[in-house]
Amino acid sequence: MVSNPVQTAIHLDDFLQAYAESPFELINGERILLVPGVASHITTIRAIMRLLDAYVRENTLGQVFTEAPFVLEDKPNWVKGSRVPDVMFYSQVRFDAYTEKMPDWKAKPFILVPDIAIEVVSPNDSYSQVQGKARLYLEDGVQLVWIVDPQQETVSIHRKGTSMVETLSTDDTITADPVLPKFSATVADFFTV
Repeated sequence: MVSNPVQTAIHLDDFLQAYAESPFELINGERILLVPGVASHITTIRAIMRLLDAYVRENTLGQVFTEAPFVLEDKPNWVKGSRVPDVMFYSQVRFDAYTEKMPDWKAKPFILVPDIAIEVVSPNDSYSQVQGKARLYLEDGVQLVWIVDPQQETVSIHRKGTSMVETLSTDDTITADPVLPKFSATVADFFTV
């Protein structure tokens, strides 16, 4: 990740134009440019997206998105913070309430913190960067954060309200309770092409 000088807020139109030119996150006033992923990163995102989306759609539980920005506050036409998880999930109840409250939601980045945020570790990510992102997601209000490491083939699970981190390997089964009841997959499924 590459950072730019501190900017406390950016007008929505400027945010959309700048994001289209070079995707970034706005964290604590700093633009963090997003670096394109390598094949292991991209195929892992695709595997997770397929698993989650199939389960969510089959059970009508909500919406799953990949590499979509969300912003932290609904300040008219101003963006004060944004994040871009590799995969994120919104419960249908929360998503419906959001789209009803925000009739022009399709013309903006999501102004709604996801229930689940998933980060896939890139070769250029440092351990402290990834752990920092997990902490920020939980502070933002995300209920469940998965840090998926394709190189180690592990998933670290961070839950809101606890400092305990559970790390699973390929033989383990991952669940998403209580956010996605009864969802389960083997961690190995995240790393299949």
